Amino acid sequence: MKEYESAAMWRLYTQAIDQAIAIRSTVKHLHDSIPVSKSPEERIRDNTFLISEVHYLDYKKETIPDDAVFNRIFYKRKSYEHEAELRALLIPEITNPHQSKKGGIYIPINLDALIDEIYVGPGTPGWFFDLVKNISTKYGIKKVLKRTALDDKVLF
Repeated sequence: MKEYESAAMWRLYTQAIDQAIAIRSTVKHLHDSIPVSKSPEERIRDNTFLISEVHYLDYKKETIPDDAVFNRIFYKRKSYEHEAELRALLIPEITNPHQSKKGGIYIPINLDALIDEIYVGPGTPGWFFDLVKNISTKYGIKKVLKRTALDDKVLF
């Protein structure tokens, strides 16, 4: 959710930054990539689907609002503020509260609508860049593959 990428995020969330990818998207594109409901049984993109920025609180001074019943997932400790995170939450229709879906709920999103750009991690070797490009082509993702700006030459 920031204008510039974070070197710290590459290091925090990848085991090998030279063999990692990141995608750039927008909230609108995330929303548009989720299929529109066709029937009550297939309710996905309506009132049961929430997208929000995460709010970072100092729990010694602030509390999660009382009206945040489902929205509690959109709050984290202030010490994670560097993540500038966005979360999406699907609240499924539950006919039997003891019924659960093993392995979660599959949502067939439109990757071409979701992804604006694909970036490879800092120091990525040519073979990995080519591999990501070939996989993207194989699965019909027609987005430009870029190297991270962290690989750009410094002007001084």
